[in-house]
Amino acid sequence: MDPPPQGPAGRGRRPGPAAHQHQLYWLTGTGSSSAYVGYAQESSWGEPARDSGVPTGVIAFAHDIGIRRYAEQENTVVRWTDADRGGHFAALEEPEALTADVREFFRPLR
Repeated sequence: MDPPPQGPAGRGRRPGPAAHQHQLYWLTGTGSSSAYVGYAQESSWGEPARDSGVPTGVIAFAHDIGIRRYAEQENTVVRWTDADRGGHFAALEEPEALTADVREFFRPLR
């Protein structure tokens, strides 16, 4: 890899993480959609979280940590399952466990 450029333009520094993130949004054309999330939530910044009232089911897989206390601040958690295996890609790693838990969540809501 070539060393970073020297002189007034380069000053011997490489772009930092912010520049990389900006480039990611620019090249993929997703800057406006990512900014909308912040705009849509702007009115609630700094306010205490409110419960949505929507029944929510959570399955926390072993390698994908979910913190129940935070989940319950904005959601009506009616089912919380701690799984012994699996991770972030549950549908690929443990499809049977995920399917069974989703079915059990919806069973009483029919």
